[in-house]
Order: sequence, then C-alpha cells, then structure tokens
Amino acid sequence: MYNRHVKMFKNVKLKILVLCLACMASILLASLVFKAIVCGKKSEVHPFDSEQMLGKYYKESTLSESAVSEGSLSESSLSERERAFWDEVEVSLITISPGKALYSWFGHSAMMVSVPSGNAVTFDFGTFSFDAKNFLSNFIMGRLYFICSTNYAPYVFEAMKNQGRSVSKIVLPLSASQKKAVVDFLNINAKEENRTFLYHHYNDNCATRLRDIIDVVSGGSFKAWASSSSTGTSFRDEASRFLKRSPFVLWALNFLQSGSIDKSLTLWETMFLPLNLENAVSSYFNVTPVVVSESSSSSSSSSSSGFSGSVADVSNNYCFSILFGLVLALIVILLYSFGRRKAFFVFASIVDFVFGLLGAVLFFMMVFTNHDVTYLNQNIYFVNPLLIYVGVLGLISLKKEKSRSLFVWMHVVFFMCLVITFVLSFVFSYGFKIWERQANLSTMLTFFLYYGSFIVIFLVNRKHC
Repeated sequence: MYNRHVKMFKNVKLKILVLCLACMASILLASLVFKAIVCGKKSEVHPFDSEQMLGKYYKESTLSESAVSEGSLSESSLSERERAFWDEVEVSLITISPGKALYSWFGHSAMMVSVPSGNAVTFDFGTFSFDAKNFLSNFIMGRLYFICSTNYAPYVFEAMKNQGRSVSKIVLPLSASQKKAVVDFLNINAKEENRTFLYHHYNDNCATRLRDIIDVVSGGSFKAWASSSSTGTSFRDEASRFLKRSPFVLWALNFLQSGSIDKSLTLWETMFLPLNLENAVSSYFNVTPVVVSESSSSSSSSSSSGFSGSVADVSNNYCFSILFGLVLALIVILLYSFGRRKAFFVFASIVDFVFGLLGAVLFFMMVFTNHDVTYLNQNIYFVNPLLIYVGVLGLISLKKEKSRSLFVWMHVVFFMCLVITFVLSFVFSYGFKIWERQANLSTMLTFFLYYGSFIVIFLVNRKHC
C-alpha cells in the first residue's frame, strides 16, 4: 500500500514537470506570435515617435524640414528690424541635475528663450500631474500623457535650487531666422490644444523632443552626425548609470524590462538622457555648458561645464544580484538544516508569494498594457504567477506533511525552467536569432541561487523528495 502511494506521488511530480515544461514551450511559441501580431498593433495605435508628432505642427510654423532644406530660413526672409531683434534673442538648452524622487533621477531638459528685455521663459516637455484625470489608470496601462508647459525661468531656477538640483545652459549658436523658427514652433506647441503628447521614457521624452527640434533646425545634420557610429551601450546600460544609486530599484526595473532595450545604440539614441543630450550638443556646436543655478549643497569647486562633469559608469548590478540571491539561499538552507521547518516553510512561502506577485505584474504588463519595454520578457519563464500557488502550498505544508515534498519539488522545476531559459536564450539569441538578446543575467543569478538552495535540499533528501 505504501509503495503504491509513493509511486502515485512520483507520477504527480512527473506530471507537474511535464506540465511546467509544456507551459514554457507554449509561452515560447505564443511569444513569437505575440511579437508578429500584438506588438505591431500596439505600436500602430500608440506611436512613440516625437518626430511624427512634432510634424503635425511643422506646417503651422517656420520650423519645418522643407523650409530648412529649401533654404527658406535665410536671413533675407527677415526685415532689418526683425533681424536686429532676433540677433539679441538667446535660445538655450537647459539641463537640470537629478533629484531625490525616482522620476527625477535621470535629470531633466528644457529649452529657454531669453529676449532683449531680460525676460526668460522655459519650455518644458516633461510636465505631468498626479492630479490629472485618470492619471493612475493611464500610468498603469502605459499611457503616459505629458504636456509642454511654459514657466518664468528665474522661478524654475529657484525651485531647482530649493530641491538641491543645479542647472546648466548651452546657448545655441543659431542664426536670427533659426531662432525665430524655434520660438515660433515652441509657442505653437505650448498651446493648450497642441501641448499634450504620449510620453515614452526612451523614445519620446523631455530630452528627445529638444534633440529633434535641434536636428530639424540644423537641417538634419545633427542627427546625421550623432548617428554615424555605435556607442556600444544599450538603453539598459545608459539608464543604469542613474539607477545605480539604488541597486534594488535597478534590479526590479531590469527584471521588468525585456530585450527590446538591449540593442546597441548610436549617440543619437542615447540622447534620451538629459546629460547625454547636453554633452552631444556641446560637442556638436563646440560650446561649453555654463552653470546658471547651483544648489546650496553643491561644492564651491564644482565644474562650470555642466552639472556632473562626467557620466557615471554603467552598472550590471551583478554584485547586488548575487548578494540578494545568496542571502535568500542561505536563510533557506540554514532554516532547513537546523530543523526549523515551520520557519523554513513560512519564509520560503513569503519569498515565493512576493516573487509570484512580481511575475503577475510582469505578465499583466506584457499582455494587457502598452508598456512595450516589457513585451517578450524571457523572465516570465522562470518567475511567473505560478509562484503564488507555490507560496500557498508552502503554508499548507505546515499542517500537511504530504505537501512538503511537492513544495521542494516545485522549486526544482522552476530551477530547471531557469536553466532551460538560459540555454534557449543563448541558442536563439546568438545562434538562430529568433529572440532578441536580453541582458537578464543579473536577474538569473538571483533566482539561480534561490532555486538552487532547494536543489541542495532535494539532493540531500532525495529519498523523501
């Protein structure tokens, strides 16, 4: 009788293994269809292309690609009086250093227009409001609506100083007609009926909008110059420079984002970051940034060439990922080894439940939202909502001894899914190139160690598992 029950239980484990691997294969096949059909439709409905959206208003101002290419922005198009006025106007790129709030960690960009009377106004494409109608639901679904706002420049500088943030500027060396074209466009874009746009962190934000304006007024030469070579870094790499102040936030955001942010970038594409835009504009026009407002906490010896002088190094976050996974693994093994079975099941269940919720968030973002940076995320194969069930199973194991072996076995299955994902990602990304390369080794290291602790328990007690 006992042997029959043991045999039946082992068959259950085999069925679970086959089911999990079948689910994994189904998700893999579905992801290919998802990439071909769903992603395409979502990108058509919600374009993240600032050039297209800016183009909607080009015809209403003198800032147009056709005007630049046909040479109609010549000085002769202005009267002598107009030319004298616009010669005195300054159009500047404003760069603001990172703040304390998460959304401000990347810094900020704006464009400032100073007129001969001394007044200066900033045009800001990064304005949003938590109080806006349906802001929370739109944010969750990936519809981030931002506006172009105007502010009195001295007020902006003072507000940034109070937040402990410094401000630098580059006066753009534009001709009178180019300045007029930029200001005309900014005024049109700041109108209430024109100012709302669909924000995208990498492709359409406060910095890329200004980058595109500078490119158009340069006749396309700015983009041609910045697109001539690869930087060897990706969106993930560039973002890590500013996220590394919190290794856990960097780990979580790396987990949620797919291989769509891991392609090698040109300098043009890296200008989604304000500091990269400032450095590129400085190099292109050969103009040095000047600090115009310094935070009270800044050192008196701060450089006058921008708010940080140099870009922080890229962070792969491996040390944190290993430490995170190692701590979880050691706690699991120590609790089990010292016979603290109740604490073992409670701790492991809590960890599984939290990771299961994280997998559920990822699944929701991949399938139901417009957060395109989450699509086709390989992490879903080894961190998914099924972990919530595993967590519940662990709590059941406190009272039902028969469930304990199954609880350990489920982690072995997840470990196998992780290993298979690693192998397939290497084969399909570098061999057959069916998948986009995803830089998720940092995430894998954490779960390799955590799931691996249950492999140790399984091997030590394989007669009972």
